[in-house]
Amino acid sequence: MRVVVVSSLAQKRGTLDFDDLDWVTREYSPSLAYQQSKLANVVFANELTRRRSHQGVFANSLHPGVVRTGLGDHMLRSLSWPVYLGVVLILPLFYIFTKSEWYGAQTSIYCAVSKKLERVGGRYYSDCAEAKAQPLAYDAEVGRRLWEHSERLVGESFPVSDE
Repeated sequence: MRVVVVSSLAQKRGTLDFDDLDWVTREYSPSLAYQQSKLANVVFANELTRRRSHQGVFANSLHPGVVRTGLGDHMLRSLSWPVYLGVVLILPLFYIFTKSEWYGAQTSIYCAVSKKLERVGGRYYSDCAEAKAQPLAYDAEVGRRLWEHSERLVGESFPVSDE
């Protein structure tokens, strides 16, 4: 079974603050929360592969590229007025350097169907080629801690199985 996890290049700037993953004690920052969530996606895919590859489950993560979607609208709302105005003025240039949804989907499709990735997991892709995530994404201890935190959040345990 293949699992494809969409992340982002933003994972490279992400951190995982295990003392406050839910942003309860820190002031919420949309951009930092986005970076954290995208790093967590990569860590999750790698940990899922570590825990389940012996059962035929392989997870990879990917950066689809900078795709023209509504996500930017959410980020724009968090900007101060002067910064927002500057961003709006350069939006036509942004359009030139971003991907359409069709092109943005190609790496997801590649990870889902490529014969080259049969029984391959724990890797990160961009533009239909293997790329490097940040080092924290490959740290087994970080993966274990995130997995256990997720188990507490959902109230279920998904231990490593010998089956």
